Amino acid sequence: MQKLLFLFAVIFAVSCQENKDESHPHSTQVSDLIHDDGTVTDTVIEILGQAGVRIKGMPAKESWPAMVAELDSPSCENVKNLIQGKDPRYPSYSWFAKPGVERWEMSYEKKEINAVKLIALILTPMVDGVKGLNMGAATYPESRTFSDILLLGSTLGDFTSRVSFLNTLIREERIKSDLTSIYILTGKRSLNQSEKEILTKRGTADALNVLVSDSERAGMEWIYNTFEKDSIFAALPTITIDDSHPKGMRATTESTLTLFFKQTSMSKDKRILAVSTHIFALYQYLILKRVAFQNGFEGHVEICAPALRGSERDAYPDSKKLAMLLDNLSRIFYEICLYKEKTGKYPS
Repeated sequence: MQKLLFLFAVIFAVSCQENKDESHPHSTQVSDLIHDDGTVTDTVIEILGQAGVRIKGMPAKESWPAMVAELDSPSCENVKNLIQGKDPRYPSYSWFAKPGVERWEMSYEKKEINAVKLIALILTPMVDGVKGLNMGAATYPESRTFSDILLLGSTLGDFTSRVSFLNTLIREERIKSDLTSIYILTGKRSLNQSEKEILTKRGTADALNVLVSDSERAGMEWIYNTFEKDSIFAALPTITIDDSHPKGMRATTESTLTLFFKQTSMSKDKRILAVSTHIFALYQYLILKRVAFQNGFEGHVEICAPALRGSERDAYPDSKKLAMLLDNLSRIFYEICLYKEKTGKYPS
């Protein structure tokens, strides 16, 4: 079975500096996608253009493929409806994953789409003089002081990458040592074939016990407990938030975060840093920001994530890479609009 693109990261060392670091171009920010008034940026217009979408009254480039859909205005709500497959004029147009199909099992084969250019626009900082989203870059915390860390649930390989990245931030003192707790957010999910292969290859008694348990929680706790962490990191108390649905529903980022806020009753002086993975960082940050608001949390939230490695980028053909990237953008735009609906303002 092919390794899942993006979801299985390789442990690696990283470096970062407090606040803005010009040696590390920033990964995707909300401001890369929308302006303060909710209209989409030139970068998004370019991505839409390369995907066959035009905006009424705005010029099209000769390099863009043939038009397959036209939006009345550049509002993020219009973009969201189209790319989520909810524009009644273009019911067959969608970047969103089909129900029951995992994102890494999708492919985007439409011939009118310039896949190579789109992948570059989404993953890198600049393409032919056009600003890219740089979604493949690492996301570093802008602050240094946090009270609590949230290790968001994921596949075992991806979780290893998150623990490794956090360990590097703590070891290099990019995060201050006055942390109080580490939370592992997990839920009911059986292990996939690639995870089972990792455990079988490890072959230790503990790894085989996780294999038998067939549990995401058991796997994540095993990785966390066996990872060689910095002494400060290793000394921090760990709490597992387990969102095990009684009806067997799979836990989500939203459901585990909701359970976290309900179980912990965080005071507004708390400063939370969640740990995600490259292309999913902004999406999970938006969910964190919205769920925090909906649960009355008034403290500070940020997210960090390791970068996408070249070996991960090359793991799948362009059609599959593009499908995952476009699906992720459709989810990001959904969250931007949902945050506006819940709070009355666009996220920052």
